[in-house]
Amino acid sequence: MSMKPWPVPSDWDVVISDYLDDAASAGQRLETLRTRRSHLCRFARDKPDGIGSVTPRMVSNWLAKQVWAPETRRSYTSTLRGFFLWAEREGYVVGVVAVLPSVRIPKSVPRPCPRAVIREAIAASDSRVELMIRLGADQGLRCGEISRLVGTDAYLCEHGWELRVMGKGGKERSLPMMEDLGVLVSSFHDSHVFSGNIGGHLSSQTVGSLIEQALPGRWTAHTLRHRFATDLWHATHDIVLVQQMLGHASPATTMKYILVEGEDLRAGMDLFESHVRG
Repeated sequence: MSMKPWPVPSDWDVVISDYLDDAASAGQRLETLRTRRSHLCRFARDKPDGIGSVTPRMVSNWLAKQVWAPETRRSYTSTLRGFFLWAEREGYVVGVVAVLPSVRIPKSVPRPCPRAVIREAIAASDSRVELMIRLGADQGLRCGEISRLVGTDAYLCEHGWELRVMGKGGKERSLPMMEDLGVLVSSFHDSHVFSGNIGGHLSSQTVGSLIEQALPGRWTAHTLRHRFATDLWHATHDIVLVQQMLGHASPATTMKYILVEGEDLRAGMDLFESHVRG
């Protein structure tokens, strides 16, 4: 499997490569494999005596010492769980998977990036980053979905421009898109819109980093999806429509992206009062 290595002790390198080869043969995507390798190499560099020296307590203590956001902790724990499940089947370790915790993610509050911030970022960005920002804010795409786009994913049909998106888990969906975005994306023809070294395109991490560098303040690429979801819901009040545009499996997930502000609550209360008073 061709991917840039992270330096690790030689004993670890062989084991990690074998695990990733098995994961690749099972259909895991290259971008996921790169993330897994990064996580495992970080763990391996802290355990230079090799996988044979790893005990359940050692893994538990290593996780406990890390200062991570909940999302990062869950991602690393998922990587270690998959790796050590494989390692136990191969006879390298015993009992490690049993000590790996389930990581709870605190309930988040919708945080849509303000449109004024988005306009400021677009005005200060080059055409490539501008397109990334617009695909997040005006199309609701994830960083990984943006990074993998090919010009032919945008096409003109009977009802206007459509965009073919390969989402999480390899799930494909087709979305209506703004005409100017359709023209821009389609101009790349059969080439990647954001060319790079990960299968011919940029990694999702690079796309996210470029967007975040362009956004003033502490706004992230993901808050552009919150902006899109919030605006689309306010325009339509159709949660299922927003769910399908975002590619969520459940409308419960979609609700976490939509900010209902004070004036919306006031308007709802006014309608309620009018109803009950006849």
